[in-house]
Amino acid sequence: MLENKSSVLGVAGHVARNVMLGFQQKFLAQSADRILEPAMVMNVDDQLKQYAEGGESGGLAIAYELIIHKFQQIAPEKGQALDICSASGVLLSKLAAMRKDVQFTGIDLAPLALQLGRKRVQSQGLTNVDFKEWDMRRLDSFPEKDFDLITWNLAMHHCDSTDEVVGVINGALKLLKKNGVLFICDVERAKTRDLAVRLSEEMKPYVGDILYEDTLNSYLAAFTFGEFAQILGRTHWQGYEHFHPALGNFFQFACTKVQHKHPQVSRNTRGKTPLALKIDTFLVKNMMLGKM
Repeated sequence: MLENKSSVLGVAGHVARNVMLGFQQKFLAQSADRILEPAMVMNVDDQLKQYAEGGESGGLAIAYELIIHKFQQIAPEKGQALDICSASGVLLSKLAAMRKDVQFTGIDLAPLALQLGRKRVQSQGLTNVDFKEWDMRRLDSFPEKDFDLITWNLAMHHCDSTDEVVGVINGALKLLKKNGVLFICDVERAKTRDLAVRLSEEMKPYVGDILYEDTLNSYLAAFTFGEFAQILGRTHWQGYEHFHPALGNFFQFACTKVQHKHPQVSRNTRGKTPLALKIDTFLVKNMMLGKM
C-alpha cells in the first residue's frame, strides 16, 4: 500500500512539474542562444534501440501523439508520400498504418536505421512503406516527384543554419504535387538553458542515457518560434499555417492549409506506457492542443 501511494505521489509530482515547465516555456523571455547539435547520423544499435523504445512507449511517444493528432486532420487519404529523416521508421510506421492507401517513401542517411525500418514495417504487415538512403540536403535531385504529402518531423533542429532549413523546405516544395500537403513538426528551443535541463531531467526515467543527451541537445539546438517564422518567410511556400500548442510550447508546426480537415480516428497504441507518460499524453491531447 505504501509503495503504491509513493508511486502515485511520484506520478503526480512528475505531471505537476511538467505543467509548470510548460507555463514557464510559454511566458519566460528567450535567453538561451542556439547551440548546434553534435554531428549525428543514427547508425548505432543502442541509439536506435532507445529511440524505438522511446517512440513506442517512452518520452518520444508524447511528441508522436501531437504529430499524429494534426496528421490525421490534414493528410490525404490516398496517393504518394515522402517522409524526410525517417530514422528507423517508428513514427513513419504509425502514420502509414493510419493511411494504408498512401504509399510512403522514407528517406534517411543511416543505413542501419533504414535496415531496421524495413524490418519494422514488415513485422507490422505494412505494405505501403519503402525506404531509401538519401540526404535531405539533396532533395533537388531526388528521382521521384509529384508527392501528395511530404512530412519532416523532429529533424529540423539538426540543420546547421537557417539557410539549410530554407533549402530543405524549398527542395520539398519542388517535389510536391500542386495542392499537395507539406507537414513539418519540430521542437522549439527552450527559453532558458535551465529549462532545457529540467525538462530533459523530467523525462530521463523514461528514456535511455543516449536519448536523454539527445533530448537535451535538441532543446538547445532547436529554432525559436520567431526564428522559424522568419525562415518560413524566406521560402517559396505559400498558403501555410505556423502554430504551436496552447500550453507547453516545446513543439511547433508548419503545414499546408487545407480546406477540409479529416476526423480523428481512434486507434490502439503499442507498447506498455508508464502511468506518468499516459497522463502526459492525456494532457497533451485534451489541454495543450488549442487551435490544433
